[in-house]
Amino acid sequence: MIGFSLTQVADCYQIKVSTLKSHAEKSGLSEYLPKVLNYRATIYPQEALLIMRFLGESPKLARLAGVKITAVSLS
Repeated sequence: MIGFSLTQVADCYQIKVSTLKSHAEKSGLSEYLPKVLNYRATIYPQEALLIMRFLGESPKLARLAGVKITAVSLS
């Protein structure tokens, strides 16, 4: 399985890695995926889904992870 770096994830959100780590702590993501606080972490596609659940959808991250974002109607 091919992974990607925390820098690539941050680039998908157009933020710095330090800002990504801060958002991960504030959102509670770091409790479920503690390695997101490590600059050398390798993020795998299934973990990208968890990141998007906590930090919001990112079309670039979805494309990088090879997943599709589908719209859900709440009506």
